[in-house]
Amino acid sequence: MGFPIDSATAYSRHEPRPPEPAGPWTGLARWIAVVGGVGYVPVAPGTAGSLAAVLVFLAPWLVAPVARSGPGAASGWVPWSGCGFGLLLGGVIAVGIWAAGRAERSFGRADDGRIVVDEVAGQLIALAPLVYGPGLALGSGRAAAESAVPAAGRALPMDLFLAVVTGFVLFRVFDVWKPGPVRWAERRFSGGFGVMADDMVAGIAAALGLGALMLGARAVSGSPGGLGGLGGSIVGRIAEALA
Repeated sequence: MGFPIDSATAYSRHEPRPPEPAGPWTGLARWIAVVGGVGYVPVAPGTAGSLAAVLVFLAPWLVAPVARSGPGAASGWVPWSGCGFGLLLGGVIAVGIWAAGRAERSFGRADDGRIVVDEVAGQLIALAPLVYGPGLALGSGRAAAESAVPAAGRALPMDLFLAVVTGFVLFRVFDVWKPGPVRWAERRFSGGFGVMADDMVAGIAAALGLGALMLGARAVSGSPGGLGGLGGSIVGRIAEALA
């Protein structure tokens, strides 16, 4: 039995249809779907949506980064607690499905390019290993002192910076390339869930890739700093060679 598809929204993704009359919640739905106007960026709105998600992910660092430690993992700092990130992600997905469905009917085209709340959800999923991954605690006391991006007097750890950039690139690759499961999800579902589904699958693929890369980097570098530790080792060796 397949996923239930609303017959009112079960139309071809490539078939334009007349925009539906605006309802009482249409304006709000469109505003959420375009992420407050991000979707109107004239070039690469999907990438802009992903960048918006990265900014949301890093925003709490400016306020109060969360200390984390666990068995077999070095103490680290992450922007989100597990509960807080789970509530954020669940809210974005639930509200995004509703808003994307209303917005695409309002725009008169399925999965309209201006709808980027799906990229926000997928990018957040891609970054989930930085919050939940066992043994992937980011940063040690030494790494936390390494400034990658100074912000309001608080330095963003290099390993967190590199991991976020890696997660961003992986998600964009999977979202644009759309390998097997991502393409299947794009074609299989319609309506608001259809808009969100392929990006969520792309986010899961990127999350798996990011987690594997972080574990591999830890093993290669022999440092609890993960990607940052590997980068530091490479830089250190280059400096020694040039000395």
